[in-house]
Amino acid sequence: MIDSQTTLLLIIVYAGLSKRQHQIARMLILGASAKEIALKLSLSYRTVETHINNIKQKLNCHKRSELITHLHQIGV
Repeated sequence: MIDSQTTLLLIIVYAGLSKRQHQIARMLILGASAKEIALKLSLSYRTVETHINNIKQKLNCHKRSELITHLHQIGV
């Protein structure tokens, strides 16, 4: 039997998310804005936006709201 942590890791690997992208995805579903994420992770706003766009592309989402809904569904 596969536990929830293993399932989460499989989803991340399957989607091809990097550790940083996973970190940003988790912050997004907690309600953080790109600016807040940038400040918290000491990244530029543009870098965070690029990560978010790459996550959307990898998960085949076109809008940020769609991405957040999808992330909730897969349990990131």
